[in-house]
Amino acid sequence: MANYSLVDFRGSTKKLAAAFPLSSYPKLHDSSVGRIHVLVVVKSLEVELAEPTLKRWVELNEVLDAHKKMKLVDGVSSTAYSALSWLAIQPVFGKYTVQSIFPRREIESEDMNALYACMKLFTKALGGTIESNESKLLFFIAPILIHVSCLVENVQILVEENVVGKRVHANGRFEFVLRCGAKRICIVEAKKDDMDQGMAHNLVGCEALADVEQLDTVYGIVTNYKEWIFFKRENEQILRGHTTIRLLHTELPTLESLQDIAETIHAMLVNN
Repeated sequence: MANYSLVDFRGSTKKLAAAFPLSSYPKLHDSSVGRIHVLVVVKSLEVELAEPTLKRWVELNEVLDAHKKMKLVDGVSSTAYSALSWLAIQPVFGKYTVQSIFPRREIESEDMNALYACMKLFTKALGGTIESNESKLLFFIAPILIHVSCLVENVQILVEENVVGKRVHANGRFEFVLRCGAKRICIVEAKKDDMDQGMAHNLVGCEALADVEQLDTVYGIVTNYKEWIFFKRENEQILRGHTTIRLLHTELPTLESLQDIAETIHAMLVNN
């Protein structure tokens, strides 16, 4: 059988039917007649955007490109999530955001008791949370994520995960990303208790992740341990929920408020 490269077909516009014997192609008259070759055409991997998403990204990029801290990343203009304020991006996201009560998925009492025992141990060892700094608070946030993730098969916890948008001109890092199949839950710790800036960071980051991984849905969580804001980013809208951890005088969380948060995250991982 003769060997040919794509150069042999350069300039040709002829469309070949499936299972077309290239040996009958004029340029290949010297190959074995009847020998069937296969010509594979790979379609573009770029997914066509839903109209609301396209509109949101155009509006968002106008804000990102105008930001004073915009810089080039891999030759493309990009702004860090952490540099953004809620005031700057609220006009973009506000019109798509709907307040919602997020569903919960029950966690067995044995598993909740194990999580509560862990929180009790960490509170005792680290001296409580009221005067804690950001680094210390991560030791209270992480056990909740880890315990819930261990209840679901095939969950991977990514730490300090960088995401650089392609069509969304933003870049930055999540403290954690939970991966379960095609599901993504992006967690941001609010710095200096600034939940508004944390929301800006999280929402823009979720759009960048939806861009890079071509996802229709991305979940987001913003927390300073005491407050928890949940997002479900979809093409047409963004759902937003809110809850808090109630602390006892010992600075331990109440079991009920801890269970509320754990079961909300559990539902994100397992619900369709």
